[in-house]
Amino acid sequence: MVLYNSRMFKGIIVKEKVSLTFTGERVVAGSTPERIWLDHIYRYEYAKKLVKGKDVLDISCGTGYGSRILCDGGAARVIGLDISNNIIDYASSKYGTKVLEFRVGDILNIDFVNNNFDVITCFETIEHVNNQKKAFMELQRVLRPEGILIISSPNRRLTSPGKTINEQPDNHFHTIEYSTAEFICNVGSYFHILQVYGQRAINRFILLPFIETLLRKEFPQSYSPEKGEPRLEKVSYIKEYRYNIIVCKKKSDNQ
Repeated sequence: MVLYNSRMFKGIIVKEKVSLTFTGERVVAGSTPERIWLDHIYRYEYAKKLVKGKDVLDISCGTGYGSRILCDGGAARVIGLDISNNIIDYASSKYGTKVLEFRVGDILNIDFVNNNFDVITCFETIEHVNNQKKAFMELQRVLRPEGILIISSPNRRLTSPGKTINEQPDNHFHTIEYSTAEFICNVGSYFHILQVYGQRAINRFILLPFIETLLRKEFPQSYSPEKGEPRLEKVSYIKEYRYNIIVCKKKSDNQ
């Protein structure tokens, strides 16, 4: 994918081509592996069912494909927020409409007033930030009373096996990765949890310590993220999921 970066040269605005390819994190249409692309698409397709007539914030919107899916779901307004100027320029030119707007912004300092959105999507973002508490508080602040947050994050048990929450994840782009229980606990500290979903399941039995040690030693590819189902399914106690997705709402004062 090619986008343009504008710069000023002797009083004239010059547009330069900027090449954008998949680096392992930011999803790029036509460059991202199909498995990763499908995982992201199915999250947005699920969220699409919840946005009709709503004011929606898509945090870390990236190239804007997901924000467009939400817009096509009948949202009254969608704001896509991303920290990259170049990416926002691209998303605006490709997907921007009267009801779909893209802005540069940071989850740690969301530039909107309190109680501004009915629905917020926050997919594969929280594991990147240095201050999770501040991020959760900002999401809580701009969400309207009884508003819905749909948030996802990778499951450390599968993405950084053998590591604790205090250790650097295997993915060098991440600052923290949660287990399923840790993710539920952290989100539940700020929001009322409605549903927990997962993607790319594996039978939890093979993650028992003695079996896991044997499998990872003798069969290092015993679990492949290419396998499993990208569609969201309600989390089962007998499975671990590569990605966890939580649907929750802003707590009322008496909760």
